[in-house]
Amino acid sequence: MYIKKRSKRKKYFKYKVYLLIIFMFMTCTTTFIYIDNKIMPTVQAIGELKAQEITTRAINESVSIVVKQDITYEDLIAIKEDEEGNITFMQANAMITKL
Repeated sequence: MYIKKRSKRKKYFKYKVYLLIIFMFMTCTTTFIYIDNKIMPTVQAIGELKAQEITTRAINESVSIVVKQDITYEDLIAIKEDEEGNITFMQANAMITKL
């Protein structure tokens, strides 16, 4: 009578393959959870700092462009005088100061 030894080996091999797949899945899941909990907050903080840096740089460049224009004191402040030349009213120019 012939006993099938190969079928036992195949079953054992399939069992090992299934265990290996489950182990790899668990390892990947654990790694993902670790990255999500430990590394992502750091990456998000770095991203926020970079965004703030880019925003600050853009604002500074815009201000530099405006400052390079020939803006005088009369452009910034509107001065009202009476008939005798006395200053009666000073008002900031809202359009210029918004820049």
